[in-house]
Amino acid sequence: MKTEEQQKIVLELPVDFKYYDMIVYEGKREEYRDIKPYWEKRLARPYTHVRFRRGYTKTTAEFRLIGIRTGEGRPKWGGIPGKKVFVIAFEGQPLPSEDREHATRPTLQADQPQ
Repeated sequence: MKTEEQQKIVLELPVDFKYYDMIVYEGKREEYRDIKPYWEKRLARPYTHVRFRRGYTKTTAEFRLIGIRTGEGRPKWGGIPGKKVFVIAFEGQPLPSEDREHATRPTLQADQPQ
């Protein structure tokens, strides 16, 4: 019998620091990719989880994948109004990851006293 870990199929996606921080700290729960042959092929697998990488660093955050559909992205999360994209929807809090063990939230300008 397979364990949950053996059944997990993870979609790995590097994202810009800005979007990674929105995902981990601000509740962004959709990521967008252009509708292109590369993404059509890559997103065709039956993924169960999505792991975001903060740029090309070792810092990652993993979530349960809800689904992948086509549609318009939300502008507040980086979507362009009127543009059709793949919408990668996920849920929950980041799952534990060795790479995140020592990660800390970066200081944002909004967090600084004025």
